[in-house]
Amino acid sequence: YEQLFYRSSYGFRPGKSQHQALDKLFREVSFKGKRYIIDADMANYFGSIDHSKLRELLDLRIKDGVIRRMIDKWLKAGVLEDGQVSYPREGTPQGGVISPLLANIYLHYALDEWFIAHIQPRLDGESTIPMLGERIHRARKARGLSQQDLAELAGVSRMAISKYESGRMAPSSPVLIAISRATGVRVESFFRPTLVALEQPQFRKRVSLSRKVQRQVEADLLDQVERYLEVIDLYPEPPLAPFRVPDGLPARVEHLDAVEEVAEALRASWNLGGNAIRFLAELLEEKGLLVLTTEVPSGGRFDGLAAMVGSWPVVGVGGRQEWPGDRQRFTMAHELGHLVLAGRLAEGLDEEKACNRFAGAFLVPRGMVRQELGARRNRLEWRELHTLKHAYGASMGAWVFRAAQAGVIDETTRVSLFRERSRRGWHQGEPGTPVRPEQPKLFERLVMHAHAEGMASTSKAAELLGMTVAAFRERLQFKGSDDAADH
Repeated sequence: YEQLFYRSSYGFRPGKSQHQALDKLFREVSFKGKRYIIDADMANYFGSIDHSKLRELLDLRIKDGVIRRMIDKWLKAGVLEDGQVSYPREGTPQGGVISPLLANIYLHYALDEWFIAHIQPRLDGESTIPMLGERIHRARKARGLSQQDLAELAGVSRMAISKYESGRMAPSSPVLIAISRATGVRVESFFRPTLVALEQPQFRKRVSLSRKVQRQVEADLLDQVERYLEVIDLYPEPPLAPFRVPDGLPARVEHLDAVEEVAEALRASWNLGGNAIRFLAELLEEKGLLVLTTEVPSGGRFDGLAAMVGSWPVVGVGGRQEWPGDRQRFTMAHELGHLVLAGRLAEGLDEEKACNRFAGAFLVPRGMVRQELGARRNRLEWRELHTLKHAYGASMGAWVFRAAQAGVIDETTRVSLFRERSRRGWHQGEPGTPVRPEQPKLFERLVMHAHAEGMASTSKAAELLGMTVAAFRERLQFKGSDDAADH
């Protein structure tokens, strides 16, 4: 939870103390012109935390059943007073080593997140919970830089960078400009008012990504999400609503074959008909998922990330440099499967396998497989599958799986085809022209709409799109690339 907590939180945290909090308060009032202090005393805080609400908050991030059972044992432990044992339904365990952490988790959501989401937008001046230092820290992580790397690029010491990030010192204007150039973040972005956190971040292939690269991906996606939500807040009426699973889908999935029915029911609910989904990213954006792309440094395989930011589902996929479109589309459909299948899978059913089955069935339903390949086949030609790959945006390997799952080929034929695929080295990269990756476009459309209607100035629109004002004006005149802006 340390990476989730804000730097302005000082209680019961490693390397932080109440003395640092007082020192920060002194500097804010004495040197930064702050004039109002909100002092709130939460009476009997440790003894009044609601267990059911605490469990809901823990559900947002902790999926390990062993850890959850251990926490539950702490919460359910009795209290012995005057020879009588009681089992309170409120409060963290007295004397328990877990109590300070549980209290901080509860306070993070109940106070910090509440202040940022509901109070700060109503304030005309500055407030201290989201700090400049937090923005510098995230920008550095998103760039994959160490404190020493950034210090050398900005022309200051590593200790100075550490002090900037911790809020113990503010960078001068020339230094902030140097940091801006080193991180690729516009100076204005360091002063954006909103800070969000990725909840339940899950990488599909964690083992092949270093922790440094994972943090870099998370920081980049966080920056994009903040800009996305900032654009939405510009509109008098929200231009889109968070994703909601449609009513009427099968309530229970007892086996993998039943996943097909859920995928087909969702397609019917969204009126997708019997045609291939041409632009999957655009479809998911319209349904309220924040689809984002990120470029991953070489040396690690990134198969996507899913997370929540408040009520918004976030799906992160690779960008144009290394991802073929079929892989990108399967990842997006897989993450959609997690949202749709949540709470429907029978106990013991593997969720990852179920989501893979959902992705294949959503992209290419059984009826389409039989329509394209026939009801029964003894052999499939790879050139045939290559044509279908481009027609449906699903890999040749995915088509082999779908043919077997639809009963078009038997298991022996499927295994034979995959052995041939591996022997030819196609499991590393399929032959022929790759499917072009998709680039989400809704974010840029929202920014352009806000700019045209006077909800965002030229400078603000450029900042949101992560470009200079000059580059933004060139884009308005169709100069340069016609691809959607990175966001």
